[in-house]
Amino acid sequence: MRKLKILIPLMFAFSFFMFGQSNKKELKKKKKYESILQKDSTNLDARINLGKLLFDNSYLLNPIESKSQFEKILKLDSTNAIAQNYYATILWIIYNKNDEAKKYYEKAIKQDSVNAQLFMRYANLLSNKFNDKNKAKLYLEKSLKLDSNSIKTYLSYGYLLWDLKDKQNAKKVFEKALKIDSNDVLPLSYYAYFLYYGLSDSVASFRYIKKGLKINPNDYFLYKVKDNIRNGNTLKTEDSPYSKFITYDKMKSGKTLYEKQLKTDSNNLSITSNYLTFLKRKKDEKMLAKRIFDSLPKNYKTYNDYADYVYYCLFDTVKALKLHKRALSYASQDVWAISLYADYLSDVMNNPKKAQQYYEKAFCIESEQPTIHYKYACFLKAKMKNEIESKRHYLIAVRLDENLRTDERNEYFGIYK
Repeated sequence: MRKLKILIPLMFAFSFFMFGQSNKKELKKKKKYESILQKDSTNLDARINLGKLLFDNSYLLNPIESKSQFEKILKLDSTNAIAQNYYATILWIIYNKNDEAKKYYEKAIKQDSVNAQLFMRYANLLSNKFNDKNKAKLYLEKSLKLDSNSIKTYLSYGYLLWDLKDKQNAKKVFEKALKIDSNDVLPLSYYAYFLYYGLSDSVASFRYIKKGLKINPNDYFLYKVKDNIRNGNTLKTEDSPYSKFITYDKMKSGKTLYEKQLKTDSNNLSITSNYLTFLKRKKDEKMLAKRIFDSLPKNYKTYNDYADYVYYCLFDTVKALKLHKRALSYASQDVWAISLYADYLSDVMNNPKKAQQYYEKAFCIESEQPTIHYKYACFLKAKMKNEIESKRHYLIAVRLDENLRTDERNEYFGIYK
């Protein structure tokens, strides 16, 4: 659960990342665009294609470099709608700069009023970061008018209708997504999820789970819903189907694809870390995971990924703690890395005093990070039973980012109008 909670802010990150049929082909494209730009740095088409490739393609995934490309484009052409669209998406998904992302989406829409993907992305931002469900609904409907075959837009729309308590129409929308491609595991798992959590129909949900697992026996989320039905678990916020978008596209081809990619480029950090993620459900492959980890360049991400594998798959909390601490040595001034380490100390190791030291260290480095104030407020209330300080940090968090405020949270922290 903890892992999913951390990933939720990135809910649509990997819904835009796609595996190419040939990684060599994609690498050739990258080299081609870079070669063009070496000769002519003002070539917008080459720079746009390079930026898109670095964000859309999992094999070449480099959102920081992609952001740099789109920034250069916007300096050359501040009204370029493609650059505005991608730049907004990166600002939202990678950097959590939601207000700035919203402005760039709106600029892009003024330039390009017939882009279905742009409307879908903007709608998801409105719904999830600004809680503007009605406006999001309008843009998803516009998107579907422009592209009535987009499975992901139907799934976004279905989930939004469910969120708006319109389950009858949500069901119809999920079924439309299934009609587009009944062998696509993504709508199958969404529908199975909705049937169980939305309509309490475990029998029908199991039927779609079974069908999905025949197509892709490695689908993590189908197994998760299946286990929840068996255990009688109820709906949890962190199990939102949006979290499925985080890893689905990266996992849908499963173990074979990763191994094929590793043969092509055994030292590619993106591929190997994704493969480790995949292996979190494959306990019998402990030695293979270790071998992959040993072959990686050592940095914060690789140590953190391996620590998660050791904890979630091997249940070795002590070794995981050592690996998390080693990871932190590569990011000793990164407030997110520090706060995640504090989370682990608190939630897994049940060491709140030590966790508090790391939360406070994060604040010494950056005192104006709203999400960390909110996490610290939750920690103070749940672990330290410090009502006054927890309320204070919650109020700081919502002052810095009003989107963190909800009625439920206000009630939890004792904030009454």
